[in-house]
Amino acid sequence: MNMIRVIAKKDGFRRAGRAWVGTTELPERIFTDAELHQLQSEPMLVVQEFEIEDETKGEDAPKPTEPESETKAKPSAKPTAAK
Repeated sequence: MNMIRVIAKKDGFRRAGRAWVGTTELPERIFTDAELHQLQSEPMLVVQEFEIEDETKGEDAPKPTEPESETKAKPSAKPTAAK
C-alpha cells in the first residue's frame, strides 16, 4: 500500500484541508491528486512516500496452522522378551 509521511515544520500548519502536527503517516489513496500536489509543493511540509505490505491481501497473509490433535496415537511400548 502506498503511504505518505508528512512532517510539519510548524505544528498546526494547514494544507489540503488538514492541520498538520509533528509527523503523520497516512495512506496516499485518501488524498486527491490536487491535494497531493499541494502537500508536495508546500515548503512548510516535508512529504515522503513509502510503501508497506497490505495485510488484507490473501496471498501474502500468513496461513493458519492446524493445531495438533490431542487424540493422536501414542507410540506403542516395545514388547518385552519372554524369559
